[in-house]
Amino acid sequence: MHINELFVRTDFSGVFHCVSEPKILGMTDYSGDVKKGYLFAALSLGDQTGHYIEEAISKGASYILLSDETCEKYPSILKDKNLIVDKNPRLFFSKSLACFYENEIPNIVAVTGTNGKSSTVHFFRQLSKLLDHKSASIGTLGVVADEKLDLPESNLTTPSAITMHKVLKALSSENYTYVAIEASSHGLDQYRLHGVELKSAAFTNFTQDHLDYHGSMENYFKAKIKLFTQVLTPPQIAVLNADIVEYEIIRAVCQERDLNILTYGRAPLSDLRIHHFENHKARVEILGKMYESDFFPFGEFQLYNAMAALGLMMGCGEGDIDRLVACLPHIEGVPGRMEFAGKTDKGARVLVDYAHTPDALENILKATKSQISGKLWVVFGCGGDRDPLKRPIMGAVASKWADQVIVTDDNPRWENPEMIRSAVLEGAKNALEIGDRLSAISYAMDHMEKDDVLVIAGKGHETGQIIQDQIIPFNDRSVVQKILKR
Repeated sequence: MHINELFVRTDFSGVFHCVSEPKILGMTDYSGDVKKGYLFAALSLGDQTGHYIEEAISKGASYILLSDETCEKYPSILKDKNLIVDKNPRLFFSKSLACFYENEIPNIVAVTGTNGKSSTVHFFRQLSKLLDHKSASIGTLGVVADEKLDLPESNLTTPSAITMHKVLKALSSENYTYVAIEASSHGLDQYRLHGVELKSAAFTNFTQDHLDYHGSMENYFKAKIKLFTQVLTPPQIAVLNADIVEYEIIRAVCQERDLNILTYGRAPLSDLRIHHFENHKARVEILGKMYESDFFPFGEFQLYNAMAALGLMMGCGEGDIDRLVACLPHIEGVPGRMEFAGKTDKGARVLVDYAHTPDALENILKATKSQISGKLWVVFGCGGDRDPLKRPIMGAVASKWADQVIVTDDNPRWENPEMIRSAVLEGAKNALEIGDRLSAISYAMDHMEKDDVLVIAGKGHETGQIIQDQIIPFNDRSVVQKILKR
């Protein structure tokens, strides 16, 4: 790719210090991956930035992308080099990657919100597949596709910009036509999705989380809303949950940008309106027509996510609503989301869920409580080095809905596990404290009676427990299976 082509296609408005103009043969923001002819994005602002730039130059980088601040900091290193200086190098880098790894996928959608992202993209992928389209989803569960593909790995909800565009290019090469992406607040704040051409985007809900990163709910919301103010372009379709407090604000933002809007929820004027849901029987009204359908994933909150997925499909031009609704009975639940893990010899059931926010925990406990005749048990903890303010709130939520609460460890990371549990127990006054997660699960399963239900919350599909710099193999569902065999 020629540098002038890149500037034209990205609407570059920065400064280009030109010594020569070789073609761009590759792009990376990791100096160790630089090869001759690469554009190197110096996005780090730390003390080692100069070292990374020198390494990239020594490996043959043809262009260095950086901010004004970085440019002024290392004049001797950058002398007589091709420099692309931009006030927002992360944004320019993402747009550049979109051009370099250009894909031809006609229907890409994205989902943001505190909870429900994984389920919504999972449901969207299933709907697409049921309608005979090659489909994939990108998010917390990794890249889920119709076939096994050799793709870059990511442990992030929203992959890095370079991983994102490499994955989309690979899926495009395999003729995938529908792809759904989880858009995390971190990913949006760091411009990982910018440059991706979306057909539609959804906003599921907004509750407290990630304040360790964003600092305030206001900043957290500003990051989320970037999906509609900066990524989704008019006249594409925004799919909005009409039942959340922030709906009118989000709607106004979308209208100001001339985005089309589809709404879902129980609100009377919703385009995809939920009228009733009980015992896996749903009655919904879509664009004025009433439908009745089976829907087997657990809880009404999952029906909300399914309506979001239907809205996204409609945003991609799927106009046969009858055919879309006919797919609902065939949709399966998401791994690690209210997943049935087993039944004890006394007849008590065990469910595993990823809920790690107050709102998500309340949704699953409230939904479970309404459908059981025995006691509701919950085993959960809170992750270390993450939003500490939500810990007592989650403890209070657990105590409100569960008959027996056991507070245990989640991923303590570098924090003291006892301090984390202590913060949770401030809200869960009558809870048991069993720090070892295996022991906590074992205790609950040993003491439950017939018709009781245990929800193990917080880790869902995860296969490891993070303790300092180690990842100890641990999967809640597998642990339940081992306890049952024992």
